[in-house]
Amino acid sequence: MLCASIPPSVDTAEIMKGGRAVKTICEYQMQRVAYWFTAPPASVHDSMINRLQNSKATIWAVYLGTNLFRELEQDPSGVGVARCISWIDKLEQRFGSYFHKSSNLDDAADCLLAELELAFLRFATIGTISGYAMLQKALPKFLCLMAADPNLYMEHPNGNLVVSLPRVLGASQYELKRFIIYDIATALVLGTPPLVEYGYDCECDPASHGLEWIHGVPIALVETISQVNSWRAGSRVAPLDDWRNLERRVLAWEPQSVVVEGEQFGTESVARLAVQEGWRHVALIYIYMVSIRQIVQLGETVVNLPIGVHMFVHCVMA
Repeated sequence: MLCASIPPSVDTAEIMKGGRAVKTICEYQMQRVAYWFTAPPASVHDSMINRLQNSKATIWAVYLGTNLFRELEQDPSGVGVARCISWIDKLEQRFGSYFHKSSNLDDAADCLLAELELAFLRFATIGTISGYAMLQKALPKFLCLMAADPNLYMEHPNGNLVVSLPRVLGASQYELKRFIIYDIATALVLGTPPLVEYGYDCECDPASHGLEWIHGVPIALVETISQVNSWRAGSRVAPLDDWRNLERRVLAWEPQSVVVEGEQFGTESVARLAVQEGWRHVALIYIYMVSIRQIVQLGETVVNLPIGVHMFVHCVMA
């Protein structure tokens, strides 16, 4: 059924046998590596290759991505690009159907990983909102996998279950961590509530999520941004640190020098430090943006009073 979603010109058996799948994945990664924060360590790279090549659904998504980026490089406005983008929608429909007809957790994990690849393709080639729509469709697979592992969620005092952010970021399932990173990032960029309600029952392991090499945001700042997302969405999950604690944590955070194996400390290393330091200021700005709502509320209390004119500067700054 899954194979039926691929154009007839693509030979399913040929792509999956021998080293063809690995070659496709490696080409896909090489197309993206220039935009990563740094190249992944060999151990992470090998683990990703093994994980991806064992997921038939993801192989199709990667194969599509490889062709899409190749077409973009040759002719960004050509018919080849439009054709590849149309196949994103078709694969998305097939993956959804495949998931609903299977009760296997491995199939759910494969579909989630494949849909996250499709979300990335949407983010990169269509736009943030399009990628977010794909992320929303991937949510049932994420929740299915979460429900199967009680170690990854926690009980709220009101009896509701919430996802433990530190535990999931420390888990071995790459697809779960990637979903969370996308969820946190889209909530930050689009101003939407997170798709999942998160709990913060312990501190994140600074080296736990294994995705920093892609985007450069340190785990400590991921947690801070997520807490501001939760606060902004009106989450009642405890403990949520107040803004002073978040500010203190961000200011105390120290960037770590990242030097790729075989690379001398130079321009690239300095650029990586600049990206990390930039994330610190993103987190601080986001924390301080919380005050905007308070300024609006204060302004509403004096809006019909003559003294309200003195709130003008406050409103301009907000």
